[in-house]
Amino acid sequence: RTVENFTLGRFWPAAGPPGTPSGGCILPFVGARYQAPPAWAILQAMKSFSAVNLTQVGFTITELLIVMSIGGILAAIAVPSFRDMLNSTRQNSALGLVISDLNQARGEAIKRNTPVLVCGRNAGGTDCAAVAWTQGWLVCIEGAVPGQCAASTITDPNPLTVRPPLTGTLTMTTTANPVRFRANSTGTAATLTLAGSANRTVAVAATGNITKQ
Repeated sequence: RTVENFTLGRFWPAAGPPGTPSGGCILPFVGARYQAPPAWAILQAMKSFSAVNLTQVGFTITELLIVMSIGGILAAIAVPSFRDMLNSTRQNSALGLVISDLNQARGEAIKRNTPVLVCGRNAGGTDCAAVAWTQGWLVCIEGAVPGQCAASTITDPNPLTVRPPLTGTLTMTTTANPVRFRANSTGTAATLTLAGSANRTVAVAATGNITKQ
């Protein structure tokens, strides 16, 4: 069978049965008659495509167990370090908050010309309580009853700041509860200890100065 006006060129191999055209490729051209390749060339080409060797890739059980063992060792080394880093970050954050709140209380006492307290908070976060500061603390204007917050109003809300309980393994203790700042900027002498990855302390002097130790 022949096809008019189109030629693709020969695609059968260079070596064929006796009497067959030699291999190679000729440029296509228009106006020629194209003769289909012989059946043996088609079969040989199909055979060469089907003979492609596809190599299978994978892991043996031994290799998989070795990788899992190495991963377990690395995890055992990394997890404690990550836990220490997390605790250290939490401790630094809590230390920054308590220093900020102590400075706020001192500034508010001077501005309002009235005592301001920093103390352990009750469960509702509305007043001072005789609890460890691990359960949270607050900053409030002192009321008529010493050591307690003044009543809150719409125009003058109280407490001024309320902090939630500490998270993780952090604990905070203080030598004075509440810590009181007065209008003349003096305060209750106290030492606050924040225990975590290491003990960090904040000292409040009787003059009202706040220092991180």
